[in-house]
Amino acid sequence: SRPQDKRNTNNNDNDNEQTNNLIDHHPHLDRETGRLLNLPLWRVQWWEVPGRSNVLNVHEPIYTNMFETILYGPKPWCFGHLYLQGGSR
Repeated sequence: SRPQDKRNTNNNDNDNEQTNNLIDHHPHLDRETGRLLNLPLWRVQWWEVPGRSNVLNVHEPIYTNMFETILYGPKPWCFGHLYLQGGSR
């Protein structure tokens, strides 16, 4: 019974550490410098106007994972849109 109790405690510690890492990596504004820190970037070959709504089919695995991580995380949901002439290549 003792080893199992210890293992459960370790799992709880790991869960807490993972939760803290998610919080630490959540985008946030550094008010002293005005920089957005830990902002996920979406690089595409077109531009979007702020406030515009668009429904897209995200098919590249790296961006599918990025958006799922954002949407399953706490609000506000933020990402940066970076226009690249050649897209994400």
